[in-house]
Order: sequence, then C-alpha cells, then structure tokens
Amino acid sequence: MSMRARILRTLFRISYSFRIPLLSDVFQKGRVKILMYHGIPTREHFKGVANFNGYNIPEREFEQHLIYLKKRCHVISLSDMLAERNWSKTKTNIVLTFDDGYENNYSNAFRLLTRYELPATFALATAFVCQREPLWNDIVEYAVTNSLKSRIRFQWDDDYYEWALTSLARRVQLYQWLMQKCLQVDQTRRGALLDTVVQELGVPDIPGVLLQYEDYRPLTRRQIKEMVASGLAEFASHSLHHYALPRLETKLRSHEFLESKSQVEALTGMPCTNFTV
Repeated sequence: MSMRARILRTLFRISYSFRIPLLSDVFQKGRVKILMYHGIPTREHFKGVANFNGYNIPEREFEQHLIYLKKRCHVISLSDMLAERNWSKTKTNIVLTFDDGYENNYSNAFRLLTRYELPATFALATAFVCQREPLWNDIVEYAVTNSLKSRIRFQWDDDYYEWALTSLARRVQLYQWLMQKCLQVDQTRRGALLDTVVQELGVPDIPGVLLQYEDYRPLTRRQIKEMVASGLAEFASHSLHHYALPRLETKLRSHEFLESKSQVEALTGMPCTNFTV
C-alpha cells in the first residue's frame, strides 16, 4: 500500500475515534454522498505492489463501513438518487457503487449487502465479465509483483527503458510508471505495451493464472442474475475494455458506450441507463 493510502487510512481511523463522520452527518444532513468501491477481498495482507493504492477494501473493513452506514446514514439506490426519490432530510443519503465487476463483489460484498439489506450499483467492464479478459491494471499489478527478474530492459517506440527490480521500492517505481503509461498511451496500443513489458518481466500465462484467483476473477452470469433477482443490486456500464475514454476517438468511444450497454442488458435482462467513468 502506498504511503498516501496508509496516511489516509490512519486519518480516517482517527476521525472515527473522535466521531468526526458522525458530527459531519449530523450537521450536513440531507445531502447525498456517492461511495465508490472496487474489489472486496477476503485477505487483509498483500504482497509486492498488490493493492498499492488501496483501491480494494478487505471484507472485514467493508463490513464495518456497512454497520456505520446502516446505523447513521440513509442508503439509497443510484436510481432513487437520480430520480430524487426516497431521500432522507434528516440523515446523509449514501449511494454505494462498485466498479469493474470482480467476483468478490458477489462472494463478499453482496453477501454483506444482503445481510444488512442495503442497495448498491455494480458497474461492469463488460469485456472483463463477458469475455473474461483480465483488467489491464490487474495484469500490471500481478506481473510486477511476481517477476523473478532483478533487471529488465525493453523498447517501446523509439525509446529504451531499463528498470532494476532489486527492491520493493524499485518495483513500485516500475508499477507507477506502467500505470501512468497505460493511461497516457493511445488506448488501442495499450495491449501491445502490456505484452512487451510482461514478456520482458517473464511472467507466463497471466490471463490463465489471474482467473484462478477470486480477487482477479470477474462475476459470472449466474451470480449477476442472482444479484438482480434480489432487488438490492442495480447494474451499470463501466465501458467495454476499461480504456481511458478521453483518449479515444469519438467513433471508438461511442462503440465502448453502446457495446457495453448492450452487454449489460443481455447479462441482467434489464435496461442499462447509467454509465460510470
């Protein structure tokens, strides 16, 4: 986990000790907050650069969030928020959202949401869910963490890059550079960049390996159907390939929107009217 994520987590814990969130909810009642989650893993400890930015919240910690929200706030669906219905005037209104479509959104998050009877919206990157294509950020995370090499050197366009992997700090530097580069590069070439770096890192069969782990696997159709049937889960589009959409040409961006919308509707049997970036 990054130093920034550690500091923020520490500050949040201190704030709860002094009841600052409760005071905020009391004095700013009636407003709406949208909380965005990603994965909800069972494990609490991560190796290498895994969960370096703290995007994934361990199941036990997530349950504490829900306990607080159930007691102190008013959790509503995204649809209710957009339609301005079922809002509380005396409590903070909370909308829970989950990006990407990880399997642990079902096995951990949805199980807890059902226990506490709280609604949520799950935004699916549909190539991940429908074609089971691992997310690019997970490929970066896994490859950098699990490479056995002490040094790599590769060419991208006309430039050569060389990285030492002799310490966690060095791996973090490579990880951060790759994450940034994958967002900045022409998105239609992102896969080629990943292939180049992963090949040099020497980590074989990443797609097959990633899908063996719950923290990297996507939701299944059966799980999504069960979630829809509960009445607690809504589904939205989170694009097709999880591209950095502002860097796409208009035609390709439209394809990402329309195809992902169509696939979400096929998965859920419901209209898909919302998109999250």
